[in-house]
Amino acid sequence: MLHNKNNTILLYGDVNEKMAHYFAREMISMSNYKNVVVRINSFGGDLLCALAITNVMKQHRGEIVTLVDGAAASAASLIAASGTCRLMFRNSFHFAHKVVNDCPVNASMFNAVINRVYKGVDLPEDKWLGASESFEYGLCDKII
Repeated sequence: MLHNKNNTILLYGDVNEKMAHYFAREMISMSNYKNVVVRINSFGGDLLCALAITNVMKQHRGEIVTLVDGAAASAASLIAASGTCRLMFRNSFHFAHKVVNDCPVNASMFNAVINRVYKGVDLPEDKWLGASESFEYGLCDKII
């Protein structure tokens, strides 16, 4: 989780409380930027932390570009899908899945929230998606 001295936040590593706190602090400090770039390389983590991050993103008045540098898996895929402009490299991946039944809270409620974040995309169960498939499913807007 490094921060460049411009409008870029790197979300590299586990999605957890530490990352969510770091992200919220950085987004608040960038409130004057018209555009913020969120670069992602993460195998995911805590769903509630990912939802907190996506909610902070929604509060930004400008454009939020998400760029998948390597992998955006599980909870990190939600974050990547929440950008206003969603980019991937040709050799990047999403790993998408629904919340599993052993989730400590109501899995069906979280799946409904996830469907709203993914904008109603009917995702396959437990599937790695390359850039082309992610584009076809509507998880990215452009492959670079």
